[in-house]
Amino acid sequence: MKKELDALYSAFLKAENKVGGGEGLIGIYGSMTQAGTCAIMGAMAEHAGMGPDSVLVDIGAGLGRPLLHAVLEQGVKKTYGVELDAVKCQKAVPFIQHTSSLLAAEGVTLQQSALPKLICMGAEQLSSLEPATHVYAAWEGFPTEAMLAVGRLFAASPSAKAITVVQRSMRKEDPAAVMEELGFGPVRCVGPPIQVYMAGSRRQLN
Repeated sequence: MKKELDALYSAFLKAENKVGGGEGLIGIYGSMTQAGTCAIMGAMAEHAGMGPDSVLVDIGAGLGRPLLHAVLEQGVKKTYGVELDAVKCQKAVPFIQHTSSLLAAEGVTLQQSALPKLICMGAEQLSSLEPATHVYAAWEGFPTEAMLAVGRLFAASPSAKAITVVQRSMRKEDPAAVMEELGFGPVRCVGPPIQVYMAGSRRQLN
């Protein structure tokens, strides 16, 4: 799988150049390192059972990189991305298509039915997380209203069983208590915090 993931991240760079970069008009632009995304998706598989029967949604999906990673490494059956920025949504469609084509040329096949489908709206406008079983949000920089919206949606979802969030470290706070305050209801934190870094800036998040 290391060879296939290396090919995926090489394709990401080429596809991002093809669409004119990953920037949009809203929010923070940045992507996780390959090692960081491997650690996160691996933890979701190990501690939350994410695998071939799973449906993964990414809140604040950008161009869809983590979702494509999960399709390749964890073999999830469907992926959805929620993205507020219309420019990123427009770029994501050719980015995903170009990434898939580049991988195919290297002999790496992505399940076409699992490729990310983008929903261009904010979390506050979402009516449901269905049919997601797993939720991912790199929500550093999200307004509190968006976090509260994700909390309400997660608590109300009959299908979503686990969420992974990436943000600055909670040094003096209890993560489970913070999540409960954001409307997720009682949650159980599984697995240790994972230190990850943003590509380029090397900014550390957890």
